[in-house]
Amino acid sequence: MTIFDVDQLGDVDLNLMISKSPDGYESSFKDSDGNDPFIEVDSSNVIDGFYEIDAYYQGYELFFKLKIVKDKLSGSLMEMYDIKGKRVK
Repeated sequence: MTIFDVDQLGDVDLNLMISKSPDGYESSFKDSDGNDPFIEVDSSNVIDGFYEIDAYYQGYELFFKLKIVKDKLSGSLMEMYDIKGKRVK
């Protein structure tokens, strides 16, 4: 997925992995090179049809609100930065 026009960074490419467990959903991130971008996921939930992720990066709280339809992903980071992506198998 790509987060567009992030202040001081520009466009940020991340790989989002989602898995379902008996306890709910789990999420993790990798950068475009497959490295850990040090985003700590606190929670992952589906609420009103949106996949929501609460996370931390360098002490900052992050909130992702994503809509996933078939193989397409769209949404926002902090309701400020647009996100688009597609499923990669």
